[in-house]
Amino acid sequence: MRPSSPPKCPPQRVLDRVMSRVDRRGADECWPWLMSVGSHGYGQIGWWVGSGQSTMMTAHRVVWIAHNGPVPDDLVVDHVCHNRVCCNPAHLRLLSDSENARLTSWVLKTHCRMGHPYDEANTYVNPRGHRYCRECRKRWR
Repeated sequence: MRPSSPPKCPPQRVLDRVMSRVDRRGADECWPWLMSVGSHGYGQIGWWVGSGQSTMMTAHRVVWIAHNGPVPDDLVVDHVCHNRVCCNPAHLRLLSDSENARLTSWVLKTHCRMGHPYDEANTYVNPRGHRYCRECRKRWR
């Protein structure tokens, strides 16, 4: 049966199951999810919601909900540590989808398409927050 959209707050049995499948380490360390990881690289968990229907949610989102309550519709749960299987609540924060995408792309891209480094000397950030390679901008003009 096709999964339904995830509820805002999973049942307590799911919250308990997620926390039992996390390797809780030191307070500052990543707490890796020990079970299923989706093709997107995030830990995931599924459960039956009734009437023959199931749903899925990322493990770190369930952990956020367990510690902080429901996630507002206009926000996403972001990993400060950039480790997709981390479930340490201290490593999670809420961001807008656009802010999350902007920060993620900046972190992952260390060089422009032409291979120039995104370092302090070679990076220009315009007033809208978009990052550009200074070397490539010289060639465009």
